[in-house]
This record gives sequence, C-alpha cells and structure tokens, in this order.
Amino acid sequence: MNNGDAYGHNVQGIVASADATLGDTPPGYNSAYDPSTTGFNTASRLVCAGSNGCHGNRNFSDQWAAVSGGHHGDDSILKYGPGFTLTGQGASVATSYRFLYKIKGAEDSDWQNTVSATDHNEYLAETYATRGTTASWANMQGTISELCSECHSTFHLGGSSGIGSASPWLRHPTDVVIPNSGEFASVSTTYSDETPVGRPAASLTNGLTGAIGTVTAGTDRVICLSCHPMVLLIPIV
Repeated sequence: MNNGDAYGHNVQGIVASADATLGDTPPGYNSAYDPSTTGFNTASRLVCAGSNGCHGNRNFSDQWAAVSGGHHGDDSILKYGPGFTLTGQGASVATSYRFLYKIKGAEDSDWQNTVSATDHNEYLAETYATRGTTASWANMQGTISELCSECHSTFHLGGSSGIGSASPWLRHPTDVVIPNSGEFASVSTTYSDETPVGRPAASLTNGLTGAIGTVTAGTDRVICLSCHPMVLLIPIV
C-alpha cells in the first residue's frame, strides 16, 4: 500500500498519509447506513479498529476498547474442525470472523490462503437485504459484503446511486448468485484466491473440516472481495 493510493486502504500507522484523491471520507459513506452508534468520523484518518476502522466493535472510537477481549476469547467456532459452526458467530469481537464485529465465516489456521484452492478462508454471503432508511446491528446478516457496506453504504443501495436493478448495472451487485447458465456456464470450478467467492450458510455446515476447493455456480455468490481481494489478505494475528 505504500507503493501508491491504488494499492489499498491508507490506514494510519501503515501508510504515511491519507489518500491524495479521496481524503478521509470513505467513498459512498452515508452515516444513516452505518450500524455503529459512533459512526465514521470523516474528519479523521482510517485506522485499524473502532469506529474509524474495520476491526473490533465499531461502537467504540478508541481502537483498544474496540478490540478488547478479542485476542483472548474462545474463537473455536470460527476454525475448521469439529467445533466449527455459524451459530454464535458475531456475538462478540472474539467470535467474529477476523475480529470484524458481527461478520461470519471460516478462518484458516494461519488466517490467510497459502496459494492453494483448498487452503484459504471462507466468506459468508447471503442474498443482500435492503435495510430501509437506517442501519442497525440487528439487521446485519453477517456477510463480508455487509462489512464493506458499513463505510461504502451508497454503493450497496438500490436506485440511481446504488447498484441499480437493470442491465447494465450501475454498480456490480454484491451477494448475488453466480448464474449457472449462459456466459457463466463455463466458469472455472476451481477456487481462486484472486477472485474469491462467498458461500451461503448451507455450504458452511457444522463441523466444516477445511476450505472448499471448488466454485459452484447457481449456489456461490459474487462478493466485494471477488473484485477487491487484496483488501483483507493481510493477516490479523
């Protein structure tokens, strides 16, 4: 990310300065659709955790308060193996996927892929739900794309400024099932960390023993990270 603004988020403490073009305000940010009680402070830089970050409980503006209890909590329900289950995920920072509050998924033992179709994290993706005029944690489904929508909410809405509903799409729809017909009939069935997909809850079954190495059209979904995979490849340990 130090190579230039186009490489990723300009996180304070990692990158020396804010994005020269975008400044401190996340593109598409609308406080009405930010489920946190504090909201993103557009007068301050993006940080790792808290109300101006991605990790921890964003109800807290202080980064340390936001991640408190995360590292030492029992996160076995997030790990591949007999204890894996979506039930109970997101109830706390510790039980949230990669300390992303309320987000659900499956974590690899080293928190990232190892350039293998069967060694990677798994992301939850369900049909995107319109939240109405305001957002709240109660309305969150726990998908990775909803995490992105906390700060880039306008891009996830319908209508003239959102994803739209006609062809061509104004913005690419998220958490939408990959068709199994037409031009998508020949889509590669091998999972790639360069274009990760999201899985419905039915695929992330109890006791999931490892990453799913295939892509199933008609079931798996396009997520934000399908096109922006580098955003969450840095391991948080």
